[in-house]
Amino acid sequence: MKKKVVWRIHLSRMLDQLFDTNKMGVWVRPIQQLAKIMDEVATRASELNDPKMNALMCRLGLYAISNPDDPEYDPEATRTIIEGEIDDD
Repeated sequence: MKKKVVWRIHLSRMLDQLFDTNKMGVWVRPIQQLAKIMDEVATRASELNDPKMNALMCRLGLYAISNPDDPEYDPEATRTIIEGEIDDD
């Protein structure tokens, strides 16, 4: 039976090391895997549809409506989602 490789990334350590090194080439695969995991997180967060989580995901630009590079980008909707949660805290 073939085992599936499951990447685990300790984000804060990765970012610390990323900024402490000048060898960016070694980071290509880990960064690609981080992007894939964050896409999965965004998908799950959108399924849960929790207002606080939606605001966090928009702040990170992980939802299409909050990503300026995505055709579905909607800055007004993004602002409404984020500000709605900031006001409630």
